[in-house]
Amino acid sequence: MSSAYGCRAVVPVILRAAEQVTSQGVRVLFEHQNVVRPLMGWWQFTNRTAQALVSLYDQGYTVEAAPLMRNLLGHSYAMNWLADSGEPAVVALTDYWNEHRRKLAQNVNETWNLPEPAPAPSEDPIVFANPESEQIHRRLVGELKNFDTMVKAYGTADASRPTRTPRARLLTPS
Repeated sequence: MSSAYGCRAVVPVILRAAEQVTSQGVRVLFEHQNVVRPLMGWWQFTNRTAQALVSLYDQGYTVEAAPLMRNLLGHSYAMNWLADSGEPAVVALTDYWNEHRRKLAQNVNETWNLPEPAPAPSEDPIVFANPESEQIHRRLVGELKNFDTMVKAYGTADASRPTRTPRARLLTPS
């Protein structure tokens, strides 16, 4: 089955299911709100990415759509990762985002001549309840930073294989 055919067959089913879930509004238990906020953002992003994929495939841009397919696959794993890991994943995600925002602010402040320095998130260390919590955090951040680490945590050997471009498939041993 070609990627274009598979995309054309699966994406409408996913989008109809999304519409069914959200058509009556979404209610979230208070204890899950911190997890649902980024999860819903990623979910909306994946739905729109899926729509873009169908559009590109329909116009014959199959190779050009491959990076979007990889991104869609990555966000699909990330949504499962977030839902499965719960609040510790939100902490890891916030830590990850803050690290990137600090690096961006540092880069901007070093290279641009702005009237005011770009603000950066605090570098205050996270205080963990116990060594196990810190170990879980480090594992989750590692999974978040590296797609292959995340998919291996789910028992998937090579999730990137279906999204490689034809040229990359020729250059990569099976």
